[in-house]
Amino acid sequence: MKFDIKRSLLPVFALSSLLTVTGCVSHVRTVVKPRQIGVVEEASLDQLIGLINKRYDAIKSVTATVYMQASVGGAHPDQVKDYTSFRAYILIRKPAMLRVLGLVPVVQTHMFDMASDGTTFKLFVPPRNKAITGPDAVTTPSVNALENMRPNLFLEAMLVRGVDHDEFAFMTADTRIQTDPQSKQLIEVPDYNLNVVMASPRPNRGIPERVIHIDRSDLNPYQQDFYNPKGVVETMVTYGAYQDFAGVRFPSVIRITRPLDKYEITITVEKLSINQSLTDDQFDLKIPEGTVVQTLK
Repeated sequence: MKFDIKRSLLPVFALSSLLTVTGCVSHVRTVVKPRQIGVVEEASLDQLIGLINKRYDAIKSVTATVYMQASVGGAHPDQVKDYTSFRAYILIRKPAMLRVLGLVPVVQTHMFDMASDGTTFKLFVPPRNKAITGPDAVTTPSVNALENMRPNLFLEAMLVRGVDHDEFAFMTADTRIQTDPQSKQLIEVPDYNLNVVMASPRPNRGIPERVIHIDRSDLNPYQQDFYNPKGVVETMVTYGAYQDFAGVRFPSVIRITRPLDKYEITITVEKLSINQSLTDDQFDLKIPEGTVVQTLK
């Protein structure tokens, strides 16, 4: 097949003539180019998996004092209800033991107490003399978004889980644009995306179970995306401002976003200790007699 250069240039000539005849005026504009960061780390897929697994395996338990703040979608699409920030204590002992105690602002009495053994959870709300129990995994979603909030959300958010042997992972590279908080200049930050897929055959195979976004300036995770079986993002967790807590690098701000349930929880770490000895009693939540108990499915 012969290539007719004259014919191929006809649309160009036609457009040029049209702009000239109609008197369209053109101007040249300057495009602001983002500044690239100074240090960019290189890592292979095996090195990234090894790094994530090493960090996860090094943590056996977490004891943290934090501030929590929740935002929930309002009655209208453009409304968001923000709840007052409150202090809380979080205990984690791997593989899946969790205790979260929230305090009422100002008076510092118990607002809620939640405990999980990785299979079932208990939630006690003293001001309402009410308790909720149920499985850690949601089997029947509730119309109340906060009732779909389960302990595994905190576990997955606080600790970036390693890649198991029965999971398949692949890596992609990308860049994101940030604004320097001081100079307000745009910065181009390269990153790696570690896509984790269940290896066992299933109807939704090929859909990532989660994606770990890794900043190439220091190879620290800055975001995790968790997908449902339909390939829709169910939970997004972002990590900001890594700080040194007694020799351990840990994010000081953890933001959990649930787009489908329309709520967001921000955890600001005030104090954190790693690998302290935690006993079974510290995860044993006893519900007082006479408490109204609701069972979720």
